[in-house]
Amino acid sequence: MQHHVVLHYSTVSTTEDDMTDNVAVMQDYTIEVTGDNGQGQELYLLVKPNTDLDSSFKAWDTDEQEFVQVNGWLWTFTSNASGQD
Repeated sequence: MQHHVVLHYSTVSTTEDDMTDNVAVMQDYTIEVTGDNGQGQELYLLVKPNTDLDSSFKAWDTDEQEFVQVNGWLWTFTSNASGQD
């Protein structure tokens, strides 16, 4: 299934020094996924367990170190956990 994204960046009420993957993991964003939009763009995200990747969902962008809102139906996602897709 092909997915594309429109990202809307949200703010988080922590200091800039606290903005690490740890912030997301502590809020239960523990599943690693990679998104590909078929146009050379990739996202490396942490999502909550049971996130519907075909919906609009909040995720942690591990490259930009911030929360993003992703329209999942615009991207193709693969799980970075062995044995899961």
